[in-house]
Amino acid sequence: MLTLVVLIGGGVLGWHHLTRVPVVARADVSPDAPLTLTAQRFGAITGDTTVIAPPRDDLGNQNHAYLHHDGTTFWAMWSSGPPVEDEPGQEVRYATSPDGMNWSAPRLLSAPRSEDHGLIARGFWAHPDGRLVAIIAEFRGTGGAFGAAKHTRTLLMEKGEPGWQRAETLLQDTITNYPPFAQDGVYYLPSRDTTHRSRFESSLLASDATGRGWMSAHEFAWDSEGGFRPDEPAMFTAGDGRLCVLFRNNGLDRRLYHSCRLRAQGWTKPAAVALPNNCSKTFPLRLDPDSLLLSGNFEPARERSILHLALAEVDGSIDRVLRVTTLSEWTLSSMHRLLYPHMIRQGTDLYLIYSIDKRKIEVMRLALSDVRAGRGSLMAHATALFAALKRDLNTLLRPGVQYC
Repeated sequence: MLTLVVLIGGGVLGWHHLTRVPVVARADVSPDAPLTLTAQRFGAITGDTTVIAPPRDDLGNQNHAYLHHDGTTFWAMWSSGPPVEDEPGQEVRYATSPDGMNWSAPRLLSAPRSEDHGLIARGFWAHPDGRLVAIIAEFRGTGGAFGAAKHTRTLLMEKGEPGWQRAETLLQDTITNYPPFAQDGVYYLPSRDTTHRSRFESSLLASDATGRGWMSAHEFAWDSEGGFRPDEPAMFTAGDGRLCVLFRNNGLDRRLYHSCRLRAQGWTKPAAVALPNNCSKTFPLRLDPDSLLLSGNFEPARERSILHLALAEVDGSIDRVLRVTTLSEWTLSSMHRLLYPHMIRQGTDLYLIYSIDKRKIEVMRLALSDVRAGRGSLMAHATALFAALKRDLNTLLRPGVQYC
């Protein structure tokens, strides 16, 4: 009887934590915010999955994954390196697939040029001149990719024979977050100052239709008094046509922030969005003029453990939020973390790539009709419930880790 009570009680608690909507502060959110959480409960969804980069003893860290489709082939790239990410020796690997599910073995895209250098994957870009280029960041020294003595630069790699070749330096003392974003004949590149010599850690660069000659378009300042420290910038077009930048906040506020511009008007002061974030990476993908899909960790728990998809309507209201579940979570040994997502749309399907525990890279294929409907299978909910129970137990037994 006691066992039955424990199982039922645990199931109810787990289901509550799975479906409940996190509390998010709304008092200071401006009425013109491009996104706002309106969902009454969270759901769960899963799809077909394949591991394209399994764990390896000699490559302890595998993270920063990106997807691209060039019209015939799927491309994936990610960072691979020592046990601690963004340390010397980190390289960039890639794989290809004809259908997004059956992938080649991982191959080396680029290796660091010396033992005190490291590389970070930053995504593929269909360059305006017709080339498929890979964007990578190169840094020197220990302590991650940031700091006044890091000499970080962003490079373009182009596919050649027999492999990828370094084509040009895109930016100095700067690391990008995602490939360039195009609107109205202009390419925009959200980036971060890696020197920490200024108080403008996040900035926006712009280029004309040639994709060359990048110039500063705007700088987003830290607000030490308000606790705003912008990081991981990503761009999207709001339903009303505004061009917006979305930030995670490395301050104490566990919400996303935004800044928007309507064509010739200036950029608004960064302000909070009524959408929680666990100091992680968020990617917005415009599905059509009426809907925007976001992937990220939208549960402000103590770890970047829960990956979500959030669907915003044309007015910015987010009424459907789905917890992404994977069979990789069916283990009692630890609480797996799904993080650093990227996604692309191909036909009627969504392809989502992410890192699991920063140890392996997995791709998931989801039917867009299921995402739009907020519909998850029984297996998705069972997997999510199991993970929610495990998370509750893990939280009791081990203090969480704050990442900001």
